Amino acid sequence: MAAVPFGVYEIRHPVFGILYPIDVEPGAPALVGSHPLPGSNARTWQTIDANDDTLLIRTPYGMQPLYLAYPDDPQTGMRITVIEIPTPWTLRPAPVEGQWRITVPANRTPGGKEALALGFKREMPNGIYLAAIDAKDETQNWLFKSL
Repeated sequence: MAAVPFGVYEIRHPVFGILYPIDVEPGAPALVGSHPLPGSNARTWQTIDANDDTLLIRTPYGMQPLYLAYPDDPQTGMRITVIEIPTPWTLRPAPVEGQWRITVPANRTPGGKEALALGFKREMPNGIYLAAIDAKDETQNWLFKSL
């Protein structure tokens, strides 16, 4: 398990800004972007131990927590959403010290290999998506600021 302790964080891309849900209506999937409204608590995430070498990343506010999620059959290029169903992730150290890769666990990917990471696609509006893990792609690196 990664060295990021379980707790409450602002998850930030080093260049493009803060990870946050665009829409937090309970029951409706919401895309994830990187430019929250000033003063919004939508920039807050909680990491929780899933007891199987994975973690859950959820919004700690509201009546029903919303979890950072990928589709049931995760593939490269798919958008990230927030939903009411817990979705497991793994954290791996990024090539840049102090930064992390948020990855889909191997048992959730086609072929059973840990090959997908949360990335930022500049040409997509609010372009948070799944990308093939690439050590040279710094758009896959994230900072966890403890709150």
